[in-house]
Amino acid sequence: MNVRGLKGVTAKCTGEAAYHDSCSSLREMGVSSEPRLLLKSVAGLSVRDFSEKETCCGFGGFFSIKYPEISGRMADDKIADAKAKGANVILAGDLGCLLHLAGRLSRRGEKMSVRHAAEVLADMGDSAPLGEAR
Repeated sequence: MNVRGLKGVTAKCTGEAAYHDSCSSLREMGVSSEPRLLLKSVAGLSVRDFSEKETCCGFGGFFSIKYPEISGRMADDKIADAKAKGANVILAGDLGCLLHLAGRLSRRGEKMSVRHAAEVLADMGDSAPLGEAR
């Protein structure tokens, strides 16, 4: 977007999404508004922010291994926030975050989709989300 001037896409994806900013995108790359602008252009998709969008999902590389209880609680808090916002899908741009949240949902036996934002922007919203087979 910043390089190519892209302001929107022609994709469609029906749903209520919560967008998760990864720690690296926010803190290291300074990316926050760009994915939201593009996702806003997806037909049928409503995107909400998490209440504490600057808060980590709990993955953090070795953090989740060294502190699994804290990591799990952080993921649970993100999931609870997404549900409170009425989301049926969590979107993000970081595969580590996505795998962490999808894994937590799976272990809890909960039905919420987790998708990479690029999947939705590329009009692949009808394919199986992470951790699910169709």
